[in-house]
This record gives sequence, C-alpha cells and structure tokens, in this order.
Amino acid sequence: MSRSSYEEGTGVSLPSVQDFDPFGGDLDAQSAWRSFGGLSIADALARFRENPIHYQEDFMFMGGRAFVFYFPVLDAFLREFRLTEHEDDSQAAIIGSGIAAQFRWPTASHLVPIRPAIRSLADYVCSHTEQLAADPEEQRRIARDWQAVYRALDSATS
Repeated sequence: MSRSSYEEGTGVSLPSVQDFDPFGGDLDAQSAWRSFGGLSIADALARFRENPIHYQEDFMFMGGRAFVFYFPVLDAFLREFRLTEHEDDSQAAIIGSGIAAQFRWPTASHLVPIRPAIRSLADYVCSHTEQLAADPEEQRRIARDWQAVYRALDSATS
C-alpha cells in the first residue's frame, strides 16, 4: 500500500483504529476501519469505486480524523463520476447525508481544516446533479441532501 502525494505532501499519517472509532465500541466505525483502515488515499479510492453503494456509509460513521484523511476519496469519486449504461446513480445523495452527519459527531471539530474543500464539493455536486443521476427525482434528492451539507457548514462556522 503506497502513500499518495496527498499524504506525503501533508505529512499526515494513516489514521489509526482509534481515529476511526475514537470512543471505542462503535460497530459502524469498526466496519469503516475494516473497509479502509491502513489504505492509502489511492487504494481507498480504488476500493470505493469497486462498490460505492457498499462503502458509502463507512464515511458517515468513521471518526473525524479518519474522515478528514479519507475525504479526498469522496471528492475524487463525485467529481470523476459519469453515468454509464450500467449505472444510473452516483450515490451522491447518501454521500451528502454522510458528510452532513459528520458535523453532528463529537469529532466534528476535526473537520475545520477541510470546510473549504467540503463547500467546494457541495458547490460542484449541486451544479452537476445531471451528471450524478439520470432520474430527475434523484437529481432533486441530491440537491436537497447537499443543502444539509451547506446548513451544517454554516452552523459549524457560526
């Protein structure tokens, strides 16, 4: 498992099991650790791309430090996603819900350094819903769920 230039450039080390489950005993956080623990950003992105519907909720439940480290996975996935004949949904709505949930956890203070990156991704998602879902109702759901991200960002900065 190689380190990405993101990791090397920031000097950030891989998150520990405690970064995923900071209070101990959270089964969802432990599941996120089993999915992504020890993976570089590049390896985590490759794993996420394999089955986003399976891995999306891991980002909702991992601790703040782990979420901050692996946020580039969500950012890259959503910005690169294009609908194909084999898939009709990017899971963007659920990913937005997961990001909004991170602001409700006791580890939300860890998100401070990436707030601008989260806002940038929210701007991108809300202006590209047609690339993220084929169904107009799903496009509206994406926009609605990402409005919760904006609200979380705004309430976290006030």
